[in-house]
Amino acid sequence: MMEAGRTKKRKRLIIIALILLILFVCACAVAKIGYDICFQRADIDENSMSLRNADLPRYPRLPISFMSGNNKLQGYIYGEGNEKGLVVISHGLGAGSVNYFTETRYFVDNGWSVFVFDNTGSHESEGKNTRGISQSLLDLRAALNYIDQDENLNALPLVLYGHSWGGYAVTAILNERDNVRAVVSIAGFSTPSKAMYDFAENRTGIWGVMAFPLFWGYHNILFGGNANISALDGINKTGIPVMIIHGAQDNVLRYDVSGIISHQAQITNPNIVYILREANGSSGHADLLDEELLAAINSFFDSAIEHDNYW
Repeated sequence: MMEAGRTKKRKRLIIIALILLILFVCACAVAKIGYDICFQRADIDENSMSLRNADLPRYPRLPISFMSGNNKLQGYIYGEGNEKGLVVISHGLGAGSVNYFTETRYFVDNGWSVFVFDNTGSHESEGKNTRGISQSLLDLRAALNYIDQDENLNALPLVLYGHSWGGYAVTAILNERDNVRAVVSIAGFSTPSKAMYDFAENRTGIWGVMAFPLFWGYHNILFGGNANISALDGINKTGIPVMIIHGAQDNVLRYDVSGIISHQAQITNPNIVYILREANGSSGHADLLDEELLAAINSFFDSAIEHDNYW
């Protein structure tokens, strides 16, 4: 009788365990689908392309390509022959280099050569998707490795400009780079884990918080040791001039949750400038740029390459 009771209890526990396992597998599957939707391929916006193409006669470009992992990335060099320095632009998630043509033109007009490229799974570059929030760092690493091998490009003073996804990349790359003269990061996040949690909580509330461990686990499987490199560590490691800009009303990456600008107490770099800016448009994330801010960024880069005492 007792043995029959124990057998029945074991069967009940096995059934419960199987149910929990099935629920876990289903949750993982749903999380994987959600992750893939977040990081789906970003195809080019023909409206942005048309705006750029209208100016191409005034801004000729040299096409280049390089590998990042298994994917060939497409890039362009504008202002070839400009000798002030080289600005590398790292774009935001869901966008591509064409979306930063305003900045590209401005820098070229002010004497800079500009290196732009599309990240994995973005616009003209290969990749079935954008892979994840750490991919911008891997792609920027590949772009800078390309520059290292080009004798014309590597002779120019190097500065980095990034927005959002790219705003993280241009600061996190400082953990491994000592030839960058200055960095401007707009709407950059401190770590991928902070950004993913911020986005999940901000967009879906408690459901996003509950799903975050599954998202984060999958992200770590994809990126391994590159999964959570800190932008703050990079900024502190170099001591070069860094300008951190964020929108006070940013509703994509909240400045006081995941933004680099919210971690001022942890930043020891003495050559850092913070700008918390009111939004000109609706989101406070991608609509901060205007002529005044571009002029400030250009002056910041100018000062950085003119003064060696930052090193």
